This record gives sequence, structure tokens and C-alpha cells, in this order.
Amino acid sequence: SAPHFGADLRGSLSIPRFNDNFDTTSGQLTNAELQAKLEATVATLLG
Repeated sequence: SAPHFGADLRGSLSIPRFNDNFDTTSGQLTNAELQAKLEATVATLLG
């Protein structure tokens, strides 16, 4: 819905089953595939 409000959406990432894919103690993703997608999304934003 962000584009409806004039936002310039540059990237997005959805983390399914958040509690299964994120370690709240370490503050890191535990799923290597999602971590790679996060890094690619951040690289796009910084690009």
C-alpha cells in the first residue's frame, strides 16, 4: 500500500514464520537463504 501514499519503495523482504527464522537472543536471522535475501536487499538500497 506504500505506493498509494506517494512512497518510493526501493526494496522489501518478508520473513515468514518469524519466530522460526530469527534468534531473538543473538538478534540475527537463522535461515541462510533469508539472510542472503536480506543482504541483497540492503545492497540494493545502498547501491
